[in-house]
Amino acid sequence: AGFVLCLIIFSILPPIINGISIWDKGPFNNFVKKVTPLLIVGIGATFIYSMGAIDISVGYQAAVYGAIAVVVANATGSYILGFGIIIIIGILCAAFNATIGAYVKLPAVMSSVILMQLFSGISTLIQDKIGNSTVNITNQAVKNAISWAKNQSSILIVIAILVLVAAYILLFTKLGKRARAIGANKNAANQAGAKLLVTRMCAYAVFSVFLCISAFFLTARIGAMPMAATENYQMDIMIMLLMGGVPLKGGMKVRLSGSIVGCLTYNLISTGMTYCNVSQSYIMITQAIIFVVIVAFTCRTNEDYLPR
Repeated sequence: AGFVLCLIIFSILPPIINGISIWDKGPFNNFVKKVTPLLIVGIGATFIYSMGAIDISVGYQAAVYGAIAVVVANATGSYILGFGIIIIIGILCAAFNATIGAYVKLPAVMSSVILMQLFSGISTLIQDKIGNSTVNITNQAVKNAISWAKNQSSILIVIAILVLVAAYILLFTKLGKRARAIGANKNAANQAGAKLLVTRMCAYAVFSVFLCISAFFLTARIGAMPMAATENYQMDIMIMLLMGGVPLKGGMKVRLSGSIVGCLTYNLISTGMTYCNVSQSYIMITQAIIFVVIVAFTCRTNEDYLPR
């Protein structure tokens, strides 16, 4: 209902205020390219949030993954090699997150704090090394090779494939069922043979792969990796999931459709307000207010939505 309401409002207001419709070719293309990285991250985040876990390192991870892929691609002329390297790093981080949580008995958010500090330091080192906050793709062969990722049709096809793959894993595989079972009741899931460590590791690995894909589309769209572009991802994801009705406590009520609707709604508000000539500061304030209202409402009406 919220998405439909936003769709109606921002289909009407921008043409009246600014003479531009979000459905015009240019604005719509920009919306698709802007929403793609966050949507992909949101889809991947569904797997860890379904367990009741919260990862606040995602923004710094995305920035560092994108920067490493660009550096490797510039040096070797192959973005595929760079992408392979960040996939490996992401899986190792997934193993770290799962292992720390299982053996040290730290909450998932605490292990992500460790990763956030680590990747924040790496991000700073990269920026100091290159003397810039943006890592540019300078290899023309690489630019040509990834130019397909700027095409709207290609983007929509990739998103459709990722949604289908994620939906299948979440709904029809042991990983998806066990991840949601852990979010619902960790002890019961463990007694039922959910294998907590393996499930956590696999869920974080899936999330890392989606995060790397997101970083790829961000760098492809801009032709560079701006290190500050993803710093608010962790809060963006939380707001998006709450907007879509995804319980951050995890459990069997987690739905991939909620993540998708929440992401589209969140970005539609931002894009629509931009075309209504609202400044970025007021857009951020509005998003913060929406977040507070949603949190207050969900805490008041349903204690199972938010982690305690």
